[in-house]
Amino acid sequence: MAGNERNVDEAIELLRRVEGGVGQVAAGELTTAVGACGRLRSWIAAIEASCLGEVRRRKGDPGAVAATQGTSRRGAAAAVRRSKMVESLPVVGDALASGTITPDHVDALGLVRADHRGALATDVGALLEEAVNVDADQFRQGVRRWQQEQDRQTGESELERQRKNRKGSVSTRAEDGMGVFHFELDAITSARVSAALAQKSEQLWRDDNQGRRADASRPRRAGAQRMADAFAELTCSGDGDGDGDGESTVDTTIMVIADVDALRGGLEGHAELVDGTPLPVDEVRKMALSARLLPAIFDANGQPLWVGRSSRLPTAAQRAAIAARDRGCSIPGCDTPVGWCQIHHIVWWSRGGTTDLDNLATVCSQHHHMIHDDGWHVSRNGEGSVTWRSPP
Repeated sequence: MAGNERNVDEAIELLRRVEGGVGQVAAGELTTAVGACGRLRSWIAAIEASCLGEVRRRKGDPGAVAATQGTSRRGAAAAVRRSKMVESLPVVGDALASGTITPDHVDALGLVRADHRGALATDVGALLEEAVNVDADQFRQGVRRWQQEQDRQTGESELERQRKNRKGSVSTRAEDGMGVFHFELDAITSARVSAALAQKSEQLWRDDNQGRRADASRPRRAGAQRMADAFAELTCSGDGDGDGDGESTVDTTIMVIADVDALRGGLEGHAELVDGTPLPVDEVRKMALSARLLPAIFDANGQPLWVGRSSRLPTAAQRAAIAARDRGCSIPGCDTPVGWCQIHHIVWWSRGGTTDLDNLATVCSQHHHMIHDDGWHVSRNGEGSVTWRSPP
């Protein structure tokens, strides 16, 4: 405990020095200061969780107390959930106070369902060891896989439970009359719907660009507007977009990443959607029989992944490999899903770039515009990570 207090004191002293003149601080010390902010944030969150737990034990309203900070209702509710997690598993509070995990890691543990809390108490040590080495998003995926394993042992998959809990609602917002649609779907249905929306939105984006080339005064739809219009067109224009039998021609192919041996009949194995959502291998086998799955197979085998200057557009095999590698916008800090991204030539095709895997990266529409219109630059390092640089 004394060591933790010493680390907190050192972090506070560093931040006080930096506060006096950020512009005079060396780059390395700035990085250290940002890390110190994170450790202090975790330490404060741990103390906050303990205080809210004590409020609850005294029969007070921890949510109301949390709201006195001026935070949102969602933020106050998250703080209360964190306090319950720390109270039930003190080792989590210790890790949070020491700064080895963040409040977001604790929130990921808070997503564990009630029927898994007993197993969580047993496995929390191993999960915390994993949390130390990954960011909160990766840890959240790890916790989901851990829950999937608990379900497998009890005979019910996460997907089955999601399908039982699916729901939707339609309402009209009183203040402005806008229609509000809310749906909660299982992972596979969600992936298919997202793929359809992504393709339709991309089509609308291309239509806008083509229209603006013909008429520069034509307004450009914002991304959220294209999403709304894509939803409307997909749900309301079956006769216009379909083939006569009510079916939409929008491609809803989804990608599943899986161990080939598992799909061939092995009892164990790993399968997931491209966003990291784990799937039961048995379910993927069923999908392989009836759905259009886009395989991400990392060998040539008649599907060249390096095509040089012979083609400007990536092949289907290349698109699969790139999506499985990048998992979304490759720009550091951007979490746009891969279905909403475009493939960019790092060395532009117009400047002699090749259509090869190491010269291709997924980027969202916003970052793609920043590259081509504003002079930002993306490059891939030797180990495969991406560097993002502002215009010179």
